[in-house]
Order: sequence, then C-alpha cells, then structure tokens
Amino acid sequence: PNDKGKEWKLFWHKYFSADMPKNKPRPRIVSHSWIMMKEADSPEDLDKAPEIKMFGTHTSPGAKFSFENEVGGLGKITTYSEPASLYWQGKIYVVLSYFGTPTIAQKMILISSANNGKTWKYLGTLLDEKDAFGTDRNFWGAALAEENGRIFLLTPPITKKGTYLGTYVFEFENLDKAKLKRD
Repeated sequence: PNDKGKEWKLFWHKYFSADMPKNKPRPRIVSHSWIMMKEADSPEDLDKAPEIKMFGTHTSPGAKFSFENEVGGLGKITTYSEPASLYWQGKIYVVLSYFGTPTIAQKMILISSANNGKTWKYLGTLLDEKDAFGTDRNFWGAALAEENGRIFLLTPPITKKGTYLGTYVFEFENLDKAKLKRD
C-alpha cells in the first residue's frame, strides 16, 4: 500500500524452453531461468505491466539480484523457483526454492524487501531435505499466509519422482530471522 501506483506485485518463475517436433515434449531448461516481477496499481493492469527480471543465477544473465555470492554455503545455484510472497508490516517477503549442483540439495530460502522491491535481504534457509522426513523428498510450491497476526509457511513435500505428499504447515517463530517453530 505504500508504493504509489505499484500497489500490486506479481512474482513468477520464467524459464527457457524450445519448440520441438510434433509429439515430442517441450523441454524446460530451468538452469536458464529467472524470478520475474510485475508492478501495477491494480490487478487488472498487471497483464500489461513491464516484466522485470528479479532473481537469477550464474546462468541467467540480466537479473537484477543474485544471492549465490551473498549467501554463505549455497555454492553454485542452478535455479531459483516457486516464489511465494507476503506483504507484512511494511515489508515484502518472498520464499524461493533453489536447486544447486547434484551435490547441493534443494533448499527453501526467505528474502525480504523493506523498500518495495528496490533492494533485497537474505533472511535465511527455512527448509531443507532433512525437514522432509525422507532422503528422496524436497519441498516445492510454497505459500505464505497470515491469520490473526500469525504467519505460516505452507508447502507440499515432493519425491524426486514427482509425487506430492500432502501439504505441511509451519508457523513462523520469527519471520525476520527466517525461524520456524519446531518441536
């Protein structure tokens, strides 16, 4: 609400693909991908708003921000994916899944912006493969939600074969420290 004329923001994952001969599946080359953003004064105007490349990796040129050098221990990140966002107490929060090399497992990270997306701060890793209760599982497709002042992360665990296993709901203990309640 404090970003005049740009009150609505849309984040999505955009990746390179190529046309294929008939009856061949279209490849998704997610190592050449970006998290995109559009801003507008209403939801109806988002479709014609300009696309902004926001978050990318070493294989996605032209992105405004990359966290692979700013985040200790992430190594060479192949892909950011599955953005989820929430505006809360004057900040935009975005959850991103990231995928590394075969030796770096997928993790879910949290970033925030206190100035409507002009700059971003890495807050921490929310989930990794240890949280999925199995060595063949990771988390994708997160959502952030608020209810009565409590903030929640919702995400389905998914096997490496692509099977979704319901939805896990985690409550935040401290959103700005990327800390989930755990027992």
